[in-house]
Amino acid sequence: LGPTTEMSTSNLLLVILIVIIQILISHSYSINYYDSNNNIKVQNTGSYFIQSPSTVNVADLCSRLSGNNPILKEDNVNLPFVDSLNTKATIIEIIGGDIPRSLTQVIKSSDDSVVGPSLDNVVQILNSNGIHLDNKIIMGNNIEEINAILSNTKGPVIVLHHESPNVKRSLSSSSVTPLTEFQISQYQIVLWTAFGVLLILYAAISSIVNMEVIPDSLLYAKFQSARTGKND
Repeated sequence: LGPTTEMSTSNLLLVILIVIIQILISHSYSINYYDSNNNIKVQNTGSYFIQSPSTVNVADLCSRLSGNNPILKEDNVNLPFVDSLNTKATIIEIIGGDIPRSLTQVIKSSDDSVVGPSLDNVVQILNSNGIHLDNKIIMGNNIEEINAILSNTKGPVIVLHHESPNVKRSLSSSSVTPLTEFQISQYQIVLWTAFGVLLILYAAISSIVNMEVIPDSLLYAKFQSARTGKND
C-alpha cells in the first residue's frame, strides 16, 4: 500500500467514527404547552431555535407562556405568548423518551445539535425576576407519570423536552409502554460496548494500515542465496 492509499483509508475510518459519535450524542430541544381546558391559546407557535438557547431565552419564553411580563425585549421577532395573564402554569422538564401527542409544540430546535438549559437554571432566572412557578423533572420513559401530571394539574403546563432526534411522538398517550430498569441498563451496556468495540477496531485497522513494512533479513538472505545457487 502506498502513502496515498494509507492516508485515504485512515481518513475514511476517521470520518466513519465521527459520524457514529455524532449519532450517539446528537439530541434536540423543544418547548411545549398543555392546557387541559383548552381555554388558553398560544400565539406565534411553530418557531425554531437556530442555535442553542441561553437560560435567559428559555426563562423569557416560560414567562410569556405563563402570562407574566417578558424578561427580554423583542427585537423584530414575534415570540410565542398566551392570551391570558398570570395563568399559574407548571413547568416540567422531560429528559429523553417520548411526550404525549396532546401537547402543543411551541418552539423546537431546527437541527439535532441544539442543547437546551436545565430546568434548575431556568427556575433561578424566573425567581430572580419575581416569577414563581411550580416545577418538576421527569425521565421520558415514565409516560404514566407525565400523563398523571397533565391530567391532575389545574393550570396549564409548560414542557421543556430534551429529546433524541430519532424519537417520534406517540400516536396516543396510552400507546407507549414504560421501559423497565433492566431494559434501560441493557440498552446502555450494548450501546457503550459497541462504541468501545468500534474504537478498538478503528485503532487496530489504523495501526495495520500505517504499519511500516520491514523485510525479514534472514528470509531475504535465504531467498538471495537460493537464487544465486540456481543461476550458477
